[in-house]
Amino acid sequence: MFAMQYSHRLPADYDMQAIRQRAARRGPLWDDTQGLVFKAFVSQERAQHGAAGHLYASVYLWHDPSAAARFLMGERFQGVIDSFGRPRVETWLPLDARAGAGRERQALSLRREERAIDATADRAALLAAETEANRQSAAQADTVAVWTTLDLANWRSVRFTLSARASKRSMAPRSTKCCTSRSRAWRNSHDATSPFGAVVGAPGQPVRGGRSALRRHGAAGGVGPPPPGGLTPPLRRGRTNRRGQGAQRAAC
Repeated sequence: MFAMQYSHRLPADYDMQAIRQRAARRGPLWDDTQGLVFKAFVSQERAQHGAAGHLYASVYLWHDPSAAARFLMGERFQGVIDSFGRPRVETWLPLDARAGAGRERQALSLRREERAIDATADRAALLAAETEANRQSAAQADTVAVWTTLDLANWRSVRFTLSARASKRSMAPRSTKCCTSRSRAWRNSHDATSPFGAVVGAPGQPVRGGRSALRRHGAAGGVGPPPPGGLTPPLRRGRTNRRGQGAQRAAC
């Protein structure tokens, strides 16, 4: 598996309704994307939940890394560049991913949590703890999906939690709206947790793009067939940063 995210900072006078419309329009186009578990369209709006400015982000969980490479090197990503410029793409190695009890509900927020991994840390124990934390989170009724990744360049664990509950942290560094697309076939030595954004999508509409995969494979939403043997009960095949980038609204 492979996880990635890229973000676009937008002008203060940017019409965020255009982002919601973009998510609603493009979400369905990801439904049949081969190798994708799901894509979350996320946004942060200035002065909401502590956000300093407008931001639009796309968060992906891929079953097949080569599918991510094809996307980044192909015409589809060129559309992103043409619309917003070429972004810096953050990438991670997934350690644990699972669909939540609320997998059938619409995602409203995304929380990203980061934690530095000390050179002397017991990595096996850390992985076990992260896996157990994800298991408990996935059991919550409002959790759509939860996955923990490894930032290999900076030795940080990054957990993402996609929730059907809107962010309520008015003082969070960043809060965004989130809209996910699920295909058919989460900084310092101390924790810093906060909502990253809101999932973006048409008001009242479920996340688009790969909803069926989530239902069919129990994945956190996404595209592509389930991996051999399927994902753990959490995520079978197939939308934030502990650093205090809390919840976001998804709208890729």
